Amino acid sequence: VCGSGDLGLLRDVGRFEAERDYNRALRMLLRVISPSSIFSGHARLWSHFQDTGTWSFKHGPLCTAGTLTDWATDAALCVELAGYLERMVEFTGGKNVVIGHATCRATGSAACVFDFRWT
Repeated sequence: VCGSGDLGLLRDVGRFEAERDYNRALRMLLRVISPSSIFSGHARLWSHFQDTGTWSFKHGPLCTAGTLTDWATDAALCVELAGYLERMVEFTGGKNVVIGHATCRATGSAACVFDFRWT
């Protein structure tokens, strides 16, 4: 009934969840950190909300590659997570955020790899 069958609507759901989790005051505080810094904090918080999965990140000037290992996932959760993290990068001032997710546990890979780029 909702969406076009390609899971794209779940990216919007993830973005909405980030909006709900971070009120305006907290979003203002996030503006003082760099987009790549948000991932370090997210990795520490992950275990408080998820029973499985461990993050590792490699940062560049306008990009971050995040690897999520041992997460019990499916393709829909990955799309939702990408939307959530996309919005988090925007909260820190990142613009034109593009997320790649070519490697996914849901398709048999050992880990999910997300590539984040922004201007």
